Amino acid sequence: MTPFRRLDDALRDLLQLAGAELLLRLVVLLAPAVFLAAVLAAGSVPVWAVVVGLLLALLTVLAPDSDAGTLTTLYLLAVWYFGHQGDPHTLWTLVAALALLGFHVATTATTRAPHTGRLPAGSLARWSVRTAVVAGVTIAVYAVGRAFAALDTAGSVVLTTTAGVVAAAALVAARRWSLRPPGGPRRL
Repeated sequence: MTPFRRLDDALRDLLQLAGAELLLRLVVLLAPAVFLAAVLAAGSVPVWAVVVGLLLALLTVLAPDSDAGTLTTLYLLAVWYFGHQGDPHTLWTLVAALALLGFHVATTATTRAPHTGRLPAGSLARWSVRTAVVAGVTIAVYAVGRAFAALDTAGSVVLTTTAGVVAAAALVAARRWSLRPPGGPRRL
């Protein structure tokens, strides 16, 4: 099978999508754009680096079950590492983190369904709840980091507090998991 044949199949599959599956592909395309916009706002990135990131996102939209998603994620992290300058506690850091979360979740959810199949409604609900929980924890950790940055405290205090927040969240999740009835549905 030639690359052009695969591209033709991928485009045909993409045009047949509807509803949640189409929305997921849109998130796969737009989340890296938001991420790259945050990097541009927080530092400096050459235009070619943005174009490459958007092309990788498009490749991930066309072939989400390939290694394109992993390659795009690694590329975006490299762009952040080399392009972000200045204060890491800006709002752009949070925007970039949430955009990367959205890309990861949408890409992973997209790979769970057949190319032209439908995702079960229950799966979408579970993925949405899990994503909301991770986004909430991300925002909370960002807020704690921002507060400690404003207080100009030592790094070990920030690390200890963040570890405490993560440990508390893990205990809450473990407690919730342990309370489910044996053989009952998993909630989170």
